[in-house]
Amino acid sequence: MKRFDSLYIHVPFCARKCGYCAFYSVPDATGESRQLYLQQLTAQLRAARDRLQTVETIFIGGGTPSALTASELTTLLDAIRTAVRPEVIWEWSVEANPESMTLEKAKILAVHGVNRVSLGVQSFDPHLRAVLGRGGDCHHLEPAMDAVLTVGIRNLGVDLIYGIPGQDLEAWQRDLRRALAWPITHLSTYALTLEEGTAMASADHLPADDDLQVAMWDAVEAATGPTAFRRYEVSNLAKPGFGCRHNLLAWHGGTYLGLGPAAASFDGETRWAQPADLTAWLAG
Repeated sequence: MKRFDSLYIHVPFCARKCGYCAFYSVPDATGESRQLYLQQLTAQLRAARDRLQTVETIFIGGGTPSALTASELTTLLDAIRTAVRPEVIWEWSVEANPESMTLEKAKILAVHGVNRVSLGVQSFDPHLRAVLGRGGDCHHLEPAMDAVLTVGIRNLGVDLIYGIPGQDLEAWQRDLRRALAWPITHLSTYALTLEEGTAMASADHLPADDDLQVAMWDAVEAATGPTAFRRYEVSNLAKPGFGCRHNLLAWHGGTYLGLGPAAASFDGETRWAQPADLTAWLAG
């Protein structure tokens, strides 16, 4: 029986589909769908329990994991803790959107052992957030960060996007300065890619040209140069010791089990993926 180094959970639910998002997600799902998802996921975790006893990292992505209600989030985390050995977990990450991260949810994360949170900010500029189709406004950002820090989670990351239509170099530099002014340990800077089938691609939006994107890449190096942040992946920078261990395990050949619609797995020899369809996934 092959055991896994890491566990990935895909939470497919979100409040709305962002214009650039090509990940599988189900906006505005019914409460019944969410309950069925949690029941199926709990059953899969129970079935895989023997193979999860060596798991060192857990990553809950989406979708928007923080879009779950406090009760649903508790159910999810309880099911995971029952299936793994919490005492051997080095890193437990959860992705969150600032508009749905509350102090109550942050407390639930901390109590269950989550020690790393990645906030999907994408941009601090209200106009650029609207271009991306991001929900909420900038007033949600600092309360979300304060909630995470208040409960004692110090490994905190921010995700930003550059190359957004209408974004110039100065606007990108402002986003970088604002992110780095926060007490974060991790910074992700993604070049916008308009993938086929997304709303932004269908609307014929044009990302920044190559020269501007190169300048924006250089701006990241300029902004982080005087800091402790160092690039350790193409799009990711971190302070020493705060690179995403879950990602690094995968890049270096570690094994991982992915549960939830569209989640991928690797056992050291074989790769497979769950169906990117909630109905099909629920049907087994």
